Amino acid sequence: MKIIFTSFLLVLLWLPDVLAGQFEEIKNSMVILDTATSRRGGILVKFDGITYVITSQDAFCGSIISMKTLSGVILQPKLYEVPEEPIGLLRIKTDFAAPGNLVIEDRKGDCEAYRTDLKMGIISEQAVNISDTNALRFPAENGANVPFLEEVIGSPVFSKDGKLIGAAGCNGYTVNKCDWVWVELSKDLSNRRNELQPLKQVQKWKKVDQTQLFKQCAMLDEAENFLFPYTSVFNTWSGDPYATIPFTPEMPEKMKPVIETQNLMVKEIPVMRRKIQDGSHKMGDTAKNVTAGQFREQNRAIGKRMADFAPFYYKSLSSPNIKWESSYFKKKGEDISSIYKNLYEGLKKDADNCGKIYPPL
Repeated sequence: MKIIFTSFLLVLLWLPDVLAGQFEEIKNSMVILDTATSRRGGILVKFDGITYVITSQDAFCGSIISMKTLSGVILQPKLYEVPEEPIGLLRIKTDFAAPGNLVIEDRKGDCEAYRTDLKMGIISEQAVNISDTNALRFPAENGANVPFLEEVIGSPVFSKDGKLIGAAGCNGYTVNKCDWVWVELSKDLSNRRNELQPLKQVQKWKKVDQTQLFKQCAMLDEAENFLFPYTSVFNTWSGDPYATIPFTPEMPEKMKPVIETQNLMVKEIPVMRRKIQDGSHKMGDTAKNVTAGQFREQNRAIGKRMADFAPFYYKSLSSPNIKWESSYFKKKGEDISSIYKNLYEGLKKDADNCGKIYPPL
């Protein structure tokens, strides 16, 4: 039953109203990669008579479960290789005969990328413009530019005349502007955007350990996934350390106990504030000062506890014990580590100063 359903699903990919343009010319070279977390795209390419699946290292947050062509042919991975230079490409050797020789060419300007539904695997063409810096610029939606599309990561990018240019990936993180400025960080900490990972006919590749590669990919993915809700929580806390922090679906589970403690501790503050603002004499100046001092110290402790989440990532990702399988992953790890270090230093400073900058009562 599962095989029948998969075949039916793949047939849907070829309906004329779903796909158009050059897809018909390259569909036999397209590959669906089932990973531990989603479905991604790839393309079959020949190098010196050997067939490889070309995709991006950014496409994986865990191991490959299966690789198959759109016609349902299962591909067996034989060898994993990455470029020696820090480009995020990944090529996977397979014993399947590539259906044709794709022409590889360096190209900028208007091109075509392929979006892959992360669950269903349905592929559709996506117009894109490649800048001189290899940024992928997608058409605007509702008048707003689209700097980042998760669905294109790992998928091939072609010129308008069918030349293979590379794979779509992610630019990583802009570290030089990352400091303790929450008004910028809360909008988009990483300045994340899609980038072209250019493929060359002549390129130096090196063999990598598959298990270690996917472990390191999962480690980086965990650090990235923790980063955004983490900064959101601290954006709220730094704005008012004495307010409750709302729970959101993307909030990391391991932060929830700390946040619950924070919320429990501060729930009486609005009541006390109203009493003082209303001129109530139930709390004298001495009691008020003692209470304010207690709140300041408690929030300072809470702030430092939250800051203590950061060293785990910045020390782990910068550890000399990590033998990075990919120079691309190494650069990415260094960048994320720097961000967490900057956050930690800023968070500790904010925690120490929260009582001075934000009086609780």
